[in-house]
Amino acid sequence: AGIKVSDEELAELAIERDEFHGEWNYRLRPREPSAIM
Repeated sequence: AGIKVSDEELAELAIERDEFHGEWNYRLRPREPSAIM
C-alpha cells in the first residue's frame, strides 16, 4: 500500500508470465545466486 518500485528494481525481478492470462498472472522466481551480490 503506497510502496513504489523503481524501473531498475522491477527489472531485477525474475518475473515469469503464466500461459493463462500472462498480462496479470505471473510468478516471481528466485534469482540466481550470482545475481544477488
